[in-house]
Amino acid sequence: MSAKGIAVAACLLAVSAGASVAETTLSVDPATVSPSSPEQWVLEGLRRAPGAAGGVDFVLDEARGMPGPGIDLLLGFDEASPVDATGRWSPRLASLPELAGESRSFMGRGAASFRSGDGPFLLDPRSSEVLGPGAAPGDFSISFWTWPAVAENGEILLRWRSVRREGSAGTVSVSPQSFVFSIVRDRPAWSFVDFFVPPAGSPGAPLRVELVGASIMVPRTWTHHLLRFDSSTGLVEYLMNGRVEATAYATPSGREAVPGTGAAGRTVYVPRVGEAAPIEIGPEYAGLVDEFSLAARFVEEADAARYRVSGGSAVSPVMDLGSARARLLEIGARRRTPGDSGASFMYRVAEGAYGWSASVPEWVPFDPDRPLPGEPEGRYVQLRVELYPDGRGEAGASFSGFELRYEPDLPPQPPARVLALAGDGAVTLRWTRVPEADVAGYAVWFGRKSGEYFGVSTTLGEGPFDAGRALEFTIDGLENGVIYYFAVASYDAAGPLGAGEFSVEASARPLRTAK
Repeated sequence: MSAKGIAVAACLLAVSAGASVAETTLSVDPATVSPSSPEQWVLEGLRRAPGAAGGVDFVLDEARGMPGPGIDLLLGFDEASPVDATGRWSPRLASLPELAGESRSFMGRGAASFRSGDGPFLLDPRSSEVLGPGAAPGDFSISFWTWPAVAENGEILLRWRSVRREGSAGTVSVSPQSFVFSIVRDRPAWSFVDFFVPPAGSPGAPLRVELVGASIMVPRTWTHHLLRFDSSTGLVEYLMNGRVEATAYATPSGREAVPGTGAAGRTVYVPRVGEAAPIEIGPEYAGLVDEFSLAARFVEEADAARYRVSGGSAVSPVMDLGSARARLLEIGARRRTPGDSGASFMYRVAEGAYGWSASVPEWVPFDPDRPLPGEPEGRYVQLRVELYPDGRGEAGASFSGFELRYEPDLPPQPPARVLALAGDGAVTLRWTRVPEADVAGYAVWFGRKSGEYFGVSTTLGEGPFDAGRALEFTIDGLENGVIYYFAVASYDAAGPLGAGEFSVEASARPLRTAK
């Protein structure tokens, strides 16, 4: 740093040093940016959202489905014009549902809103492996969330209708096939008509499979539904909120197909699609639907929680406290933990801001409601928050910000007196010792104008100069006849660049003297 830059910094420190050493508070929130940090907030499993009390909060990211192997249809209803994330289905624009905002959705920024009599939201198969024309998917699963406004008997939440043609010219038979998810006497019910058929070359007629849930549909409550089929055993299983509600077997016996029990005992009726037909969402329904997906596989884990049990984390930028050996006293945290959701916190501190890694400096857990034990010291600090959902994964913790209370370690006071003695092309400075225990040395500034210490010595170079722990320092290489102005400042372990306020100014005019 140039002499001018150091002098300006010293002046700024002088202002701080002139005040009493007092506790300082630093606020760090999800919008904080630190110029001294190599990277800003790093989020994993969290996202920013409008804060409950204004501003921005960190909240848990929802356990939303992502396109991947076996995913055939995926709708989040986060945009006014929903788009299938897999690209296998085409929504009919004329049937687009209304969009309920984030405050009413289960996940993300929106949900599909239906009113009785409005008609269904239609999606046509483009390249579906589950319900495309002639498809024989084997395993499949259907998953979605509902929020029925009234849950009336006879409401139809989901429907698919097609026809299957068999035979040759002149002897073609046409069979309607369908599946429906509806409310029957307050309970969720599935009905599959001519959807499961005997395997190729096997005799028999298509099956009708019916499943009625054991639990009732509760109005104005979000509920998760999962229907899945296992082609190895014939199991057709319905789960609500992750719990099995009803089961059936698409087999001639109505029981699980078991290998080695003869043709009848191991036969499984499998899905076989006829002509292309749209999926109808909300055809006769009042309420909300969110996170609708179709998979060409048996979904093992029913993801019936809004949030993942693992939660999420946010790591703050590296914050500069402005002085070496700043003492951290307390770190408060503004957070909300509804139900039995939770949050945990860690900090780490060091004198330097470089060479940090995932584990260095070491992270230290802390309780935001108590003072920090040991009053850790350092100039740079970084914070970490981890948020967790409640036991059912329905409510999640949120975080608004930290309040750091710390005590800066200000530089020591300057010498009380400074004496300047002129010589031939030189000035010798002498000063009184500063009686503070943390004084590590003294820095000397000089210049040709009072209060502006940007001087240059032809022999010593550009000031300021480090006098170490000495109480005397000579600056030579000066111009005779010119008056120079001098000041001395003390410094601690931070070094000369962290020197404190200037002493009272002294002046002297070097002169050639007779020998």
